[in-house]
Amino acid sequence: MLAQVAYGDLVLRSFTDLDILIQSRDLPQVIAVLAENHYFPSPQLSWLSPAALVRWTGEMSYVSTNEVSVDLHWRLTPPHYTVQLDPAILWRSVTSVSLAGAQIPALMPEALLVLLSVHGAKHCWEALGWLADIAWLVAAKPGIDWSHALALADESSCARPLLLAASLVHQVFGTTLPRFISERVAADRALPALRQHVIARHQSGTMESPRTPELLRFAAMLAPAKATIIRHVAGLLLNPTEIDWTTRQLPEGLFGFYAPLRVIRLAGKYLNRG
Repeated sequence: MLAQVAYGDLVLRSFTDLDILIQSRDLPQVIAVLAENHYFPSPQLSWLSPAALVRWTGEMSYVSTNEVSVDLHWRLTPPHYTVQLDPAILWRSVTSVSLAGAQIPALMPEALLVLLSVHGAKHCWEALGWLADIAWLVAAKPGIDWSHALALADESSCARPLLLAASLVHQVFGTTLPRFISERVAADRALPALRQHVIARHQSGTMESPRTPELLRFAAMLAPAKATIIRHVAGLLLNPTEIDWTTRQLPEGLFGFYAPLRVIRLAGKYLNRG
């Protein structure tokens, strides 16, 4: 949908998987539909129940027998991340796009702009193409309502990622911004350091994905409040991830034991690295 909406042609944007937003309550039915069409999770993760997935993560990958990958999302960021985008905002911002002769549900441009901004910020804008997506989207939709996009972002306390994306596409691609957006950018004291971090990363030619310390620093600068930083650090330390689930399978009633096991694993990992 992004390729179709922003670029007007699927062949103008490469992608390796299909990201599909679902309601968390529909996860069991969606998994069943995927299985009927021969899409399955990694064998090491197939034991996880839908309830466990909804409780502990916001996404899961399913791969077909011919290696087409579908990523289901019912959250946009981990529940402990410093920036949260309420999925309800996206669900009420749905339109349709014509694709291969069919009308397919898609996000309104303003909601898509917010989503792309949060996604890029979560990954330190490691891919220049993600910024290009926003520049192309704004160019393809000259009537895009920036005030509505900002209102959506403000509602979910994620205005800073949107303003960061706006300032980056203005600096890198020369995208024209409305005056009130430029004023909000200028008023946010955290944005210069965030913007400089992204620009410096691209100018250095770094191809490596950011590691945890860099991601943590960036997330802290994005945080709307200090309490969200503490929550994020606690979540990183205590919440199980795929590597914990593939290493050891615990009954759902004992998932609480993943927290101390994860702390021990991380301590060993970083002590050995040091």
